[in-house]
Amino acid sequence: MADERERERWAAIEAYAQTVGVQAACGHTFQPEELLARSRTEPRSRATEPGAMEDTGVVFERVLRRQQDSASLRPSDDFRLIEIIGEGGMGVIHRAEQASLHREVAVKKIRAGVDPLAEQYFLSEATITAKLEHANIVPVHVLARGEDGAPMLAMKLVKGTSWRDLLHGGVGDEGELVRHLGVLLSVCNAVAFAHRQGFLHRDLKPENVMVGEFGQVFVMDWGIAVGLDRAACEASAVLHVADAKSPAGTPGYMAPELARGEGEAQSERTDVYLLGACLHELITRAPRHTGTTVRDVLDQAVKSAPFAYESSVPKELAAITNRATASDPDDRFATVEEFRAAIEAFLERRAARAITEKGLVALGRLEAEIALWQASSEAERPAQAHAIHRRHAEARFAFEHAVGVGDFGGEAQEGLHSAAKLLLQHAIATEDIGLAERLLAEHDDAAARREVEAVRARVAARAVELEALRETARRLDWSAIARPLGSVFLAAGILGGAGALATRILLRDQAMRSVPLLGAIWGSLAIVSGGYAHVKLRRGRAVGSLLSPRVVGTWAAVAMGCFANGITAYLRHRAPFEDAHQSTAMISIGFAVMALQTRLWLLVPAAAFFAGALYMGAYPQHSVGIFGTLWFLSLSGVGIAFKLGARIDTQA
Repeated sequence: MADERERERWAAIEAYAQTVGVQAACGHTFQPEELLARSRTEPRSRATEPGAMEDTGVVFERVLRRQQDSASLRPSDDFRLIEIIGEGGMGVIHRAEQASLHREVAVKKIRAGVDPLAEQYFLSEATITAKLEHANIVPVHVLARGEDGAPMLAMKLVKGTSWRDLLHGGVGDEGELVRHLGVLLSVCNAVAFAHRQGFLHRDLKPENVMVGEFGQVFVMDWGIAVGLDRAACEASAVLHVADAKSPAGTPGYMAPELARGEGEAQSERTDVYLLGACLHELITRAPRHTGTTVRDVLDQAVKSAPFAYESSVPKELAAITNRATASDPDDRFATVEEFRAAIEAFLERRAARAITEKGLVALGRLEAEIALWQASSEAERPAQAHAIHRRHAEARFAFEHAVGVGDFGGEAQEGLHSAAKLLLQHAIATEDIGLAERLLAEHDDAAARREVEAVRARVAARAVELEALRETARRLDWSAIARPLGSVFLAAGILGGAGALATRILLRDQAMRSVPLLGAIWGSLAIVSGGYAHVKLRRGRAVGSLLSPRVVGTWAAVAMGCFANGITAYLRHRAPFEDAHQSTAMISIGFAVMALQTRLWLLVPAAAFFAGALYMGAYPQHSVGIFGTLWFLSLSGVGIAFKLGARIDTQA
């Protein structure tokens, strides 16, 4: 009996293949009612003889008892058929206009002259599709009876292209693989939803997937779908999976249990096989099973031997495909969700691989930028340093996003460490301690830490040395004493001029020519000037200056010399101011010494005092007037210049 049924099955299949052609048969859906119809065209009647096709018909006549059969469908004249947009073995799909809503829809009708049992299959398909409300499953609008009395199903008109046409019309670049895998993931979502609702599609293939104009994905043609729950199937007049007794689906994609017509063996893993077959066509651009005869193709489907993919196919994707299309259902992914997760993991790792490669490119550029920095001039280094940090940021960003993703996490971690190490060595070379410490905190390295500590010690030693140099420079800064020194010179000039004027008045009166009196006057002027200088130079920034003692010391020496000259002249009984040219010469020397310590323009008053000393030596009778004039003009002028900001910095 079993052998007879097997012969019946193959007779029906071969009759169908002879009618539509081998290639069409291999690519066309084998529906039970079609095989039954083909078998009934044989000369010998099969209606009363046991056989596989007849068993299926009996099952359908028992199962498909609808609570509301096709006779109860209301006729509808709301749809105007425009053109045929698709044809199957049992049905025709039209583009139509729904008058009441002024919209275009797709209307599926049964082809004229087919087996009467086809109507029951049609109603079963309508019932299942209507129950599957999902974004990736074409929506059903109306089930009604057309003007010709045949049932019709109005559905959403999907404007787009079949996935099969997209697969075989592309150029096969890297981006296209990712896009097609995205379509497959959307198909997985629809199938997983159908499984949750208790239905198997059983004819998943790229031809039955439509991609809309804006990327929408719809799983179409639920014509041979079956239910998984016996009670629900009886209530809805839908064929239960265990009652499927003949080959069903498309030979090029069939799972072994579909090719053998073993309904009891069909489950969610059957649709997983079909999804794997779709993935196979995605990566090879050919169906999973091929051959010169239908029987060859079905034999391949029954065996489903692992496929040897070309080296250009990613190994991980090849492994996913072979596992999904394993001959034994137990060796496949248990659920569509597991299959989808494997593809998503592949895409994630692929993205990680791509971004890791970008990180490696940035790492190479970082190394090149550091080499350029080492060869750059001081003027070019700031811009080069900016380029170094930009390249490091690019590499770090890429590696951080790839760390922890599949097999590339280790390589990304290594790249991240290499980028940090390169920048750390650059930070050590440039003695950027702050940057080096931040990098060490992220990627500690004992050898690098010792180098950083050595650099820190050098930087600290230089900081101490630099601070000492700054302190010395501060103490040698003439600008710290310029204004107070200007006040001292201005006060001394005014006091000296007043003293000279008083001296000249006293010398005119013979009775007033008292050397002790004149000595007291000039001594008092010297004490007042010295005290004022001490007070002014002790205030503010002048405190601690190394130049203040020099200035004070210079003029203190000059004052002591002038005082000694006055004492000597008194002891020699010289007339007052008779030897004033000697004191004038000493003042000239004081200005000359100060000029050499500060600015050469102070040689001008030095020269004036020197010239005055020569003149006073030749004409002692004019000494008081010459001395007083020189003193007042020179010291007051220098004081005003200092107070106005004339530079008296030390010579370079």
